[in-house]
Amino acid sequence: MNNIAKDIFSQIKLDWIADRTIYLCVAGSRAYGTNSESSDYDYRGVCIPPIEYLFGYHKQFKQTQLKDPDLTIFDIKKFFKLASDNNPNCLELLFVESEDIVYMTN
Repeated sequence: MNNIAKDIFSQIKLDWIADRTIYLCVAGSRAYGTNSESSDYDYRGVCIPPIEYLFGYHKQFKQTQLKDPDLTIFDIKKFFKLASDNNPNCLELLFVESEDIVYMTN
């Protein structure tokens, strides 16, 4: 895992998120090549939560967000639902350049 991913995961208050994230990439203007010098970094990702979040009803997880950096990590079920509805925030993750992939499991 590279330093960018480690830094991002360290800011999220879910102890399982680093181990359960399967994909994380740069999104937004920097991924599109439309950024300016003052543009921030946007990151989007997908995770597979622990089983108690998938099948339980006491613990729920749909996504987590940070403001600095601008980050959203989607639950895999929510990601596929949004992607199947042609949501651009999810579809863009499927077409980023390889250099914009921050972390991906094998």
